Amino acid sequence: MEALAPVFSVASTIFQFLLVITVIVAVHELGHYLAARMSGMHVEAFAVMMGGVRRTDLSEHEPKGLISARVIWIIAGLGLLTMIVGTVAKNALVFEAGLVASGVWVPLMASLRLERLYHLPGGTAFRRIMITLAVLVAMLFMGTQFRNLDAGTWIGLIAGGMVIAMLVMYYSPLMGGNHANEEERQGEGKITVNGETVPVRFRPLWWVTDKNGTEFSLLLLPLGGFARIRGMQSFEDGRETKIEGGFYTKHPILRLFTLFAGPLFSVLFGIIVLTGVWAANGRQDVSEKPVVGSLSVGGAADKAGIKIGDRITSIDGTAITSFDGIRPVIDAGGEKPRQVTVEREGKALTFTLTPQIQEGMPKLDQEGNPILGERETRLIIGVGPDFETKTMSVGEAWNEAWNQPVVLVKGLATLVSRPQAAKDTMGGPVSVAQATQGATSMGAYGILTLMGMLSLSLGIMNLLPIPPLDGGQMVINFIELIRGGKRLSMNLQQLVTNMGVVLMILLMVSATTIDLGRVTGNSADAKLPEFKTENDPAPTQP
Repeated sequence: MEALAPVFSVASTIFQFLLVITVIVAVHELGHYLAARMSGMHVEAFAVMMGGVRRTDLSEHEPKGLISARVIWIIAGLGLLTMIVGTVAKNALVFEAGLVASGVWVPLMASLRLERLYHLPGGTAFRRIMITLAVLVAMLFMGTQFRNLDAGTWIGLIAGGMVIAMLVMYYSPLMGGNHANEEERQGEGKITVNGETVPVRFRPLWWVTDKNGTEFSLLLLPLGGFARIRGMQSFEDGRETKIEGGFYTKHPILRLFTLFAGPLFSVLFGIIVLTGVWAANGRQDVSEKPVVGSLSVGGAADKAGIKIGDRITSIDGTAITSFDGIRPVIDAGGEKPRQVTVEREGKALTFTLTPQIQEGMPKLDQEGNPILGERETRLIIGVGPDFETKTMSVGEAWNEAWNQPVVLVKGLATLVSRPQAAKDTMGGPVSVAQATQGATSMGAYGILTLMGMLSLSLGIMNLLPIPPLDGGQMVINFIELIRGGKRLSMNLQQLVTNMGVVLMILLMVSATTIDLGRVTGNSADAKLPEFKTENDPAPTQP
């Protein structure tokens, strides 16, 4: 069973990551739902997760020679089994063969099957696959310049692109429809078979409708959720202002309240979760004690024989009483060898080491805090501080949790005023996945802390004045409030929304590109030392 530990670890990380995302998005959408109901708006649907399952039977329209779905499932199972065998045998080639089967070959077969099942033009599947892969490869190039990439990275990239393309093919009937039709029901699409239109409906895994006509449902893909409020679709003739129970039939103040409720719920949920976690378990903070909490792999301290848990008591005879006191002593002595004395299990041990020159280190201010976006060359010995648990009362935890949104807002302000800080502060899906992996190793404390911080981030990011985010829609509605409720022109709304969508795509691409550069060690800045630690990764070290 120990050989399967890596497989279980990855599976557990993915599951917990998806669970965290699903919960925080559901809470966010719950805010919109409750505010809409309080404002007299009709909520047509409240869904947890995204997508749906095709409920329409298309067997009577199946063309001859269609790839069997059963065969595809069998190959997928064999591929997964091969991956497990490769993990048990510690054979990378066998593992990658299974990954190719289940992550590349299966999505390709499924996409080709869906192309024929939906009677799409020949080559549609290949075009969508190539477009998806081209975008991912371009992002990989921008982040890494194709340096330090192994076969596993390429196979993983291709597998991810193939799965995305397969999902796009699966939901093809929902694309290209008349989405301007307000009466069109959620999940309804169509295909064309021999010149005739065949309706295709996608439904949730589970659903129930309450007495008010709101459908509560559980969908297929754990990637978020939504609350669908009636009448949020704008029309050139302005008929959205006459839809009974519609969003635009209400006063702009009620619309602003409904839009703001989502981010508000996200922030409040994050604060409540962090308060509970810190009050019950304390908060893990960087220790001020000169105790080695982590070591740079192959660094000066590591080579000299210093170990995690050692307490540094002096350097060249100068007493060290705090971890921050290490850096000034190292800087003052230059590159010459040092005598570092540590306390280990009650015994004093002295090691000789020579500090290393490290380029691309975050520049520090006079108090030793990193200055975002600025780098410098420093002498380092390759040690990181330890962590300690700070016990908090409920009141202290509450005050500290309320301070976190302020910290996040200041970080956003820094990013806007100093874009060069993006490489230090921005993070995409890879960063979130890495944070989740680190959180899972800390148990419930780590997962709940991550959930609270991500919920805060979701709420604050959604307040940015960029359509289609809540903040962007709030700006439009605020302008209409100033105009006495008069709607902005459809062309202006569409222009602003399109610009916002493009900007959001650029931000997502930029964050993912920076992620790829970090994870492969191809960042534009010098690669920082790799640390080994018993628990948590250490911050910038002396």
